Amino acid sequence: MKKLLTVIALASILNGCGGGGGGSSTGTGDASSQSLKLTLNDLSTQVSEESEGTIRISTNKSDVSYELLVEDQSNKMVELSSVEPGLSWSVDDGKLTINGDSINKSSRTVIATIRAISGDDSAEATFNLELKNTSLDKTIEKVGIYVNNPLGVMDLTELNAISDAYLKVLDLLGVSASELNPTFDSVRFNLSLSEIDSALVEVSNGADEDVLDAKVILLESQINEYANQKVESINALAAMNNSLMTLPEVAISFDGSKTSFFIGNSEYGSFTFDGVWQYSSEYQFVGRLTDLSQNNCSI
Repeated sequence: MKKLLTVIALASILNGCGGGGGGSSTGTGDASSQSLKLTLNDLSTQVSEESEGTIRISTNKSDVSYELLVEDQSNKMVELSSVEPGLSWSVDDGKLTINGDSINKSSRTVIATIRAISGDDSAEATFNLELKNTSLDKTIEKVGIYVNNPLGVMDLTELNAISDAYLKVLDLLGVSASELNPTFDSVRFNLSLSEIDSALVEVSNGADEDVLDAKVILLESQINEYANQKVESINALAAMNNSLMTLPEVAISFDGSKTSFFIGNSEYGSFTFDGVWQYSSEYQFVGRLTDLSQNNCSI
């Protein structure tokens, strides 16, 4: 009897611990029997023409493919390439990466949805995707100067400073000369500004930045044409004495809140690696004459 009780007790212990041939596991089961779960470790990211955006993601399965949808202008969820053809995306090592070399529409934040798919199972999550069109933002900032301060652009301050200096030199040398000022077509200029205003509205309503760029090119073409007529006048003064240098053609450029006909023009100099403008040795006098903060009139 004692031996029988011992055998029964041993069998009970084995069954209670899951041992023995008839025991069964109490684990949660393998991953294939679980519902697919998708987790985002970031709630937002920014993508620009200069930098990529990333979202860290994780799933509880390994055999997973992905889809990415973003909100379009009409609030429909569509593929990223339908909204911004210049952008692409990929998922690798638990990270969603969005990048590209161009963003065509205005800067904005849209809702994005990433969907994970494993067989017939799927899971999705949303995040905020900020699309920053740096080039368009700079163009709009530049247009603001043209619209709000057209006289500041068209008074040709830099070129007039050089013309005045040449006239002073010629006067000191006893050479009689007079300044010639080109005629500015204000009607054409105002028409171009009106077309730019219309293009700005189109872009804000979802049009590509090319719509605005085309109008800005026309406006700047007129500005450059007007400025180079002044350059011709300056070169006519330079022809009166060989101590005065003639100037290459100029073109308006934009840096922050300022415009210039020389800075950014490769005919006159170049930017250093640190982004500092330096005039070439031949045209350093242009920098001295046009730097009105120094009140320097030396050639």
